[in-house]
Amino acid sequence: MFGYSENSLRTREQLIAGSHYNLGLAFTFDSKMDKAVEHFSAAKKTIEVRVTKLRKMSKKQKKRKNYEEAVNKMKKEITELQELIPDILAKIEDAKESRAEPMARHHLLLINHLRPLQQQVLPRLQSKQSRSRKLQVKRKPDAVAVSDISHLVKRKDEKKDSTMETS
Repeated sequence: MFGYSENSLRTREQLIAGSHYNLGLAFTFDSKMDKAVEHFSAAKKTIEVRVTKLRKMSKKQKKRKNYEEAVNKMKKEITELQELIPDILAKIEDAKESRAEPMARHHLLLINHLRPLQQQVLPRLQSKQSRSRKLQVKRKPDAVAVSDISHLVKRKDEKKDSTMETS
């Protein structure tokens, strides 16, 4: 078909689906939800087309000798592709909901993208806070600042002073 081998066609379809998915993410971050939905839907459609092609090819392959290995590879690819579809559908739903609720969109993005960071950073912060609480010195509010430091001043011995004067 058009001079492309089957492997290069598969690679092209993967690149196209991946590009649409990434564009959908970019438009989501740019708050252009209509375009995000459009690209997520295009990614889903590209994957569904690939699954349909793989099913047709596996049926044709079964008629040939030594088909088991090729059919198993196709079935594996079909299951991998079908596992991607729920994620894309979730992104489409999120984008559609975010059109109506702009603040919810930002909240959702923050939750989805900061949760891993939160799980790493919060325990560290809490442990640092607990350490700093242990080190804090509490001062009584009615305590007066000390201004008499005469007990800290060391005085010279009188004997040493008198011997120095005579010499």
